[in-house]
Amino acid sequence: MQNTVLIQPVSIGKGCVIKNSVIGPNVTVGENTIINYSIVKDSIIGAYSNIHQIVLENSLIGSDAEIKGVSRNLNIGDNTAVDLSGGRN
Repeated sequence: MQNTVLIQPVSIGKGCVIKNSVIGPNVTVGENTIINYSIVKDSIIGAYSNIHQIVLENSLIGSDAEIKGVSRNLNIGDNTAVDLSGGRN
């Protein structure tokens, strides 16, 4: 973890890469998840997910999901990609 603040209680799985973020309280992160430039609290994030530039609160994110963008409360299933940044592809 680099430039990251953990606010307990948190549970972070093996192989996670978390940078420039605030995690907690009440957060569970599945293994091999990447979180960058984000704030996550009161949420569960599944394994192999990619969370970038987002504020998540009271959210449930499935495994192998990709989310980037703005502040939201989300319930996202497995194998999902969501771009909330408003950018064009």
